[in-house]
Amino acid sequence: MSPKSAKRFWENDMHQIKDLK
Repeated sequence: MSPKSAKRFWENDMHQIKDLK
């Protein structure tokens, strides 16, 4: 996995956590 893909994956995960809260 490229660094850019990992960063995008992290951002998506953070957004999902905020949506749950």
